[in-house]
Amino acid sequence: FFEVFNMSAREAWKDYYGVASLFWRSGTSAAATGKRFLHLCAMLLFLISCCNVTLSFILRWLMSTLEMRDHGSFLRYLGALLGILALISPMETWLNYTRDRLSLAWRKWLTQHFIGQYLEDRNYYLIELKGAIDNPDQRLHEDIKHLTAHSVKLMVDGIHSCFQVLIFFGVLYSMSAWLAFGQLGLAAAGTWITVILGKRLVRMQKDQQRHEGNFRYSLVHLRDHAEPVAFYKGEATEGQCIDN
Repeated sequence: FFEVFNMSAREAWKDYYGVASLFWRSGTSAAATGKRFLHLCAMLLFLISCCNVTLSFILRWLMSTLEMRDHGSFLRYLGALLGILALISPMETWLNYTRDRLSLAWRKWLTQHFIGQYLEDRNYYLIELKGAIDNPDQRLHEDIKHLTAHSVKLMVDGIHSCFQVLIFFGVLYSMSAWLAFGQLGLAAAGTWITVILGKRLVRMQKDQQRHEGNFRYSLVHLRDHAEPVAFYKGEATEGQCIDN
């Protein structure tokens, strides 16, 4: 799964689905809780999107009242504007809390699942013996954390983007069909460019994680063997290993 830069897109998505779906298909109480958090995120995103559309109309009406110097209408729209902003702020806070709870629940279950497999049938020894995976301790800690955090962020952002497109597309289409489809084309082109440029970041991120894992292991090794290193005056050798 972690060698995605050597895989085709189809193979990478297949491996990603195989790992990510373990939690959602587990049928445990943690998975049920995660689904409730995801549904709550979708509901909050829909409400926030509706508020944003309403806010855009209120801002337009507010500018119109300024041009017409309609003091009474201006105060009414200003009150509505402040009311919408007062609604959006707690909903966004609640959304961030729910998203983090979902990510934490997913990460906790997946970590426990892989630790169980890591300890089963002496797999920890076989992995170390074959050297097939570098820094398995870091994989269990960092990679699962990044997988769950990024997956939740992508799901939440994807749902939000869908709501934004569906709601604002109707508004733009009522103004101009060319403007609406032009915005869709621009968004699609931006997504395509991001995917193309982001492929190089996969290898760079993997190398960074490997170097950080080796660095952390070297520091732990020095701490666990502090007495023999001090006895044999091996500071120079250990310092060279840490630098490497």
